[in-house]
Amino acid sequence: AQVILVRDACFCHSHILGKAMKRCLSVCALFVLLPAVWLYPYAEQIQTSLKAMYILATMPNEDITNFFQAYEVLEKMGTDGKFGVKSEAEAKAMHDYYKVLNQICAAGVVLEIMALPPTIDQTKTIQENQYLWMDRVIKYLNVKPGERVLDTGLAAASHLEKTGAGVIQVNIDETQLEFGKEWAKAKGIDDRMEFHLQDFNLPFSYIKDESLGGQYCFQACAFISNKTKHLKEMYRVVKPGGYVVQLEWLTKDFGEKPDNSPTGRYTGVLEWEAAFKEAGFELVLSHDPGEVPSFKMFDDA
Repeated sequence: AQVILVRDACFCHSHILGKAMKRCLSVCALFVLLPAVWLYPYAEQIQTSLKAMYILATMPNEDITNFFQAYEVLEKMGTDGKFGVKSEAEAKAMHDYYKVLNQICAAGVVLEIMALPPTIDQTKTIQENQYLWMDRVIKYLNVKPGERVLDTGLAAASHLEKTGAGVIQVNIDETQLEFGKEWAKAKGIDDRMEFHLQDFNLPFSYIKDESLGGQYCFQACAFISNKTKHLKEMYRVVKPGGYVVQLEWLTKDFGEKPDNSPTGRYTGVLEWEAAFKEAGFELVLSHDPGEVPSFKMFDDA
């Protein structure tokens, strides 16, 4: 009788424990499932972040040293009144600087593209404003499936590929190009992508005359030393009727000058406008695309 009682007691205890474990596992599964559902839309960004962390953790000390030494060169750029990369030393500094900085931004999931977008919507995050801006760029370019677009700076391919167009991607950093190749292969669109390691100040000799539907640059062309020369090259490769869309930095002289009023035009804008016209382009639109004007942010700074 004692054996039977012990057996029944063990069975009851196991049964109760089994129910408790099932409930516990259900709750645990719920706690795991809810974050997974919430994080799913950001899976690609999280994967990029983790990869960037690994790259930073295993990066050679030489790259880190070069990153900090690049500041010694970059902080002097433009002090002579001439902006853009003008020497091999400056080109190397740009390469060494962005090679590390891009990974830092990606690791923190700060930016998908290492560029600050205009404030299209103040209620959105920086990254969401990047998406809004890229939607607008696609509308501006108006490229058709089968056409090719030049992405100077490796910033727009993930959005432009949705149009069915081919994208020629150019960058000074080989690690970004490798990332782009991996991304294109994973998406199954590597047959529409082309990658080139190049300083934007140099000619795009591998692109035939009037062979592109358009060209886009997201702040990466700010370091071009001769804007007119560069835009003449864009005029050569973009077919008649095609569009060139650029979002570039503003350059403000903070000295005591009459044209530094809040409604004034800043140096960078005027330089680009003049260069476009001199290169042969028809300037269709030149404006501040943000909900909060960049001019105002400059003046409030």
